[in-house]
Amino acid sequence: MAFVNDYLTEDEIEKFRKLNISYGKMICNEDNEVVGTESAYYKEGIRCTLDRDKKMYLFYCNDDQAFGREEFWSPEFFVFIQEKQNELIVTRVGLKRKHFNNYSRQVWSLYSINSKCYKTNIEYDSKNILAYLKEALTTYGFDGDPREIDDERTEFDF
Repeated sequence: MAFVNDYLTEDEIEKFRKLNISYGKMICNEDNEVVGTESAYYKEGIRCTLDRDKKMYLFYCNDDQAFGREEFWSPEFFVFIQEKQNELIVTRVGLKRKHFNNYSRQVWSLYSINSKCYKTNIEYDSKNILAYLKEALTTYGFDGDPREIDDERTEFDF
């Protein structure tokens, strides 16, 4: 199975709550809420770009509102989680998105990346994650909405 935009199951939500992973509204937020707090729940559930077979999850956390000038795209933050050999690798990613031709094409560039193994808190080689991250972001598209079919082109500058 490849990455899809989908809603987390109640079991998945509970799993992330039990792990007590902090990835709130912003990448620096340490509020132990699941995917941007309960307000992100909406009516449908918690959205995620995921590959259940590979146990990989990409969550959108928000953008940096501190960037106020319109000529600069503010960084957008994601958390990418991999379950691998009883380890949980949590990667906090900052990306900048540039849009071209009325949003028909977007280019992601890497702003920041930091990976740690959850249980051991050891730094992890983020380079190994980039290929999966690109695949997940391509599926994520413009806003990760499972109801929308997106044929926009996604490219990477990293």
